[in-house]
Amino acid sequence: MLGVNSRSAWLLGVVWLLKLVPGIPGLRQLRRVLVQESGPLLSVLAIFLMVLFLSSVAVHVLERDVQPAGFGSIPATLWWAVATLTTTGYGDVVPITPLGGWWRRW
Repeated sequence: MLGVNSRSAWLLGVVWLLKLVPGIPGLRQLRRVLVQESGPLLSVLAIFLMVLFLSSVAVHVLERDVQPAGFGSIPATLWWAVATLTTTGYGDVVPITPLGGWWRRW
């Protein structure tokens, strides 16, 4: 509409939404919390990313020979770790070695 590339038009939408923040009290409160608690939130994010990468590398090392289709590469194992840590997992790929599946006993 304004001669903007359609691939970058989403950025204009984000800027437009950010202009709405000062007018909505709930969003102002959310922004204030995010600014004031940015340190603890970033530390939680850093810990989550460390757990994510360490768990995916560990499972890759333990399971790559047994299940090369599911855990044969680091990106595939990283996807498994993201799906498992952020949800209950899909259940399509599950570690089956004794060390890889130790969590099932708990």
